Amino acid sequence: MKCKYFYLTIIFIFVINAISAQNNVKSDRQSCKVGGVNIFVPSPNDDLIEIGFDNREKMEIFVPTENRLICSFLSKSDNNALTEGGDMVMTTYAFVEVPRRGEYVNCSQDDFQEVIKGAKESFGDKIASSFKESEDEINRRMKALDLTSIQIGDTKQLGPLFSKKDVFSFGMLTSVKNEIRSCNLIISGIVLRVKSKLLFLYLYTEYKNEESIKWIGTTSEKWTDLFFKANR
Repeated sequence: MKCKYFYLTIIFIFVINAISAQNNVKSDRQSCKVGGVNIFVPSPNDDLIEIGFDNREKMEIFVPTENRLICSFLSKSDNNALTEGGDMVMTTYAFVEVPRRGEYVNCSQDDFQEVIKGAKESFGDKIASSFKESEDEINRRMKALDLTSIQIGDTKQLGPLFSKKDVFSFGMLTSVKNEIRSCNLIISGIVLRVKSKLLFLYLYTEYKNEESIKWIGTTSEKWTDLFFKANR
């Protein structure tokens, strides 16, 4: 079965996770089952830790229905704030997801190339419309839980960040705000093929200057290198 249709999910919600995340449990490498295959998920860097199963379940409402959340990473300070009941800053965080329809499908090299081709072709109007749909969807979910709604500003495409065998990353810049705070986010969307499974990785950080772009590109690439090393 081909997995070329998966690229449609790639453009859906890079910022849907931008406002909320929940709690504890430290680990620098998680063992996860994806379509019956054991995959190790490393932390993006030493500053981010995985929040644990119980709290990850709560995060599912902030993930596109087409995807399943595998891991969610927060900074140590945000994790401590959650543990102690303080305020989270949420300037840097990351998510790993798998397309539900494709979880039990083996993605070949040819399939992966189709996914990448589709991702590149999706830049433009499809990106902008998907962000608007994402905003509407997340606000419907948040309203049902009596949570503060969000607003997503104009989204700028930064183009590809890096490309290697079985991995492709591209960047985006957007603004997100609610009644409490507002910030500019730079986002690395990563399409990764590991053990014949297709994963979507998202790394977010607050945009301050051009160094933010360099940081997210470098960190994203190192993160994917850790993925391949952990799953040899």
